[in-house]
Order: sequence, then structure tokens, then C-alpha cells
Amino acid sequence: MNKKYLNIRSIFSFSLFICLICYIYFLRPISLVSCAWAEGSIITTEKGKKLVEIAAIQKIPDEELNQILGVIQKAGDERFPTEPFLNKALEGMSKRVSPTLILKALKDRLEHFRTCQRLLQSMPESEKEPESQKQQVLTIITESIIRGANEKELEELAGLAPTPRSINLANASEDLATFKNHGFSSADAMEIVKAGLKNGIYEERSSETAAIIQEANQKGFSVDELKGIFLSNIQKGNRMIRRGMVYPKPGQGNSSRQQPQVRGNNFRGSPSSR
Repeated sequence: MNKKYLNIRSIFSFSLFICLICYIYFLRPISLVSCAWAEGSIITTEKGKKLVEIAAIQKIPDEELNQILGVIQKAGDERFPTEPFLNKALEGMSKRVSPTLILKALKDRLEHFRTCQRLLQSMPESEKEPESQKQQVLTIITESIIRGANEKELEELAGLAPTPRSINLANASEDLATFKNHGFSSADAMEIVKAGLKNGIYEERSSETAAIIQEANQKGFSVDELKGIFLSNIQKGNRMIRRGMVYPKPGQGNSSRQQPQVRGNNFRGSPSSR
């Protein structure tokens, strides 16, 4: 009798455990969707669903999750790409960052997108661009702001950007942030990037700027020397400098060092390696 009672009790306990798991993984997200979000909203996307699932596992209160989802939904409603917002939220949750900090990061990102949109609206020709291109340009410039470029610098570059202006501005902003992140002053970074715009090197994206700087630093070049090398090559109609070239040994002449020359066009790539 006792054994039978224990078996029934074990089965009952196991059933309760299964019900709890089902609630965490299925019922809570469904309840959130039905109560707070309409069909076709951000919550119905693959990454949106994943966000809700992770929030359930981490027991993030619905109120805080709804605030996070609300910012992402607002970005979509304002016709900004939602992928960067979803990725940022997922990154934060995977690192168990507090919902308050995730929310702040998303709100800041939304403000940056609005800043970039105002900047592009000063270029009437950008309105004729395909929607996918507009979103890509907005994302690149926004990421540049997050990485250290500022609105005043971008406004100045926008005034110098040749046609197609939005593409040139986006690619130049990316290099500006990269230079500033690698020890170049704002003035030096702007001088190089403005020279690049003037000489038309920013119609295509570059993935190598950061790697070039790191390689040159390892060879013993200072920021001032690198600035001179970049400007010299740009003014000669070259596209910056390229990786893998032979540099003079450190100590061979400081400012009188022989400057490496570019052969061919190596100014293509994605932003991931910047």
C-alpha cells in the first residue's frame, strides 16, 4: 500500500514538473502575444519569438520585456531596420545584462537612427534610393555614431560627400569611427576621411582599415606617421594602403621613412572586420 502510494505521488510530482516546463516554454509567451501584441508585430518574427523565450527562461517580468519589445516595435513603425535592435536585445539577454540597461541601449540606438534619418533627409536625392539601400545606409551611419563618430562631424562630411552622397557618407563615417577607435584624434581622422571623400575612394566599402592600422602599429609606425602615409596615398589617387605590404623596419628614419605604395584596388569588403 505504501509503495503504491509512493508511486502515485511520484507520478503526480512528475506531472507537475512537466506542466511547469510547458508553462515556461509555451504558455507564457503565447499569453504575452495574445494579450499585448497584434498579429504581424515584432513578436511574430523568429528573433522576436526567441527573445520572448529567453526572457521566460530568465524570468524577466512581462512589464520589462514589453518595454524592450515596445522600443523595437517603435523602430519598425518608424521604418527603421529592426534587425539591429533585435540583435542588440538578444546579445544583452545572452550575456544576462539587466533589462534596464538593455532598454537604455535600445532607446539610445533609436535616437541615433533618428539623427541619421534627419541627416539623410538633408540629401533630397537619397529619397529616390531603394528602401533596402536606405536601411543599409542608416544602419552603417548609426553604428558609426555608436562607435564614436558624432553628429557634427557627420554633418560636415555630408556637405563634402560626392554623388552618390548617402553611400559615400556611410562608408566615410565607418572609417571615421575606425580611425578614432585606433588612437587618431578627431581632427586627424577627419582630415584623412575628408581627403578620401575629395578623391572619391568612398563609393565602395572597406573591410581593412582597422587591420591595416593594427599591422602598421605592429611594424612600429606611430599615428602621425600613419596619417602621413594615408594622406600621401589618397592624394596620389590610391585607395589608402593595403595589408601585407613590406614596411620599413622600426627606427629607419621616422618622418623620412619610405612610404608603402598601393597596387590595385583593395577597397572592398564588409564592416565586420573594422
